Amino acid sequence: MFDPDAFMQTTIEDAFEEKRSLIPAGEYMATVENLEAKTVGEANRPIINMRLRLVNTGDEETEGRVLYHTLWLDMDERGALMTGPNKNIGLGQFLSALGLNGKPWNPTMFEGQVVLIQVSHGMNKRTGEMEERIPRVAKAA
Repeated sequence: MFDPDAFMQTTIEDAFEEKRSLIPAGEYMATVENLEAKTVGEANRPIINMRLRLVNTGDEETEGRVLYHTLWLDMDERGALMTGPNKNIGLGQFLSALGLNGKPWNPTMFEGQVVLIQVSHGMNKRTGEMEERIPRVAKAA
């Protein structure tokens, strides 16, 4: 069990990895975990952050690995989710993957659900390093 007080007094001599090994591009089943709604940036843009844990990969290198996914939310001036053309597309795709689009839902219903995700790679503009991306989320088979 982790003891924060003991940890803060422990001298550690091991070296640690400095770069994350990329999950190979492809499709994976993933469990939704650790949902968090918040605002970001100067414009206080609302988002839903979540952790996606890879499951049933059949590969010990990828089984249990974690990716982070963000849904950017389009809100009107009253703070309500916007619907219609080009509004909340990522949210709509995610809800469809869960079988909830057009049905009553709330974000807590995402927790523990399994979705099919596509993993690709792209360059992080800030660091110049390659990183994983999730361009597609679909219904788990």
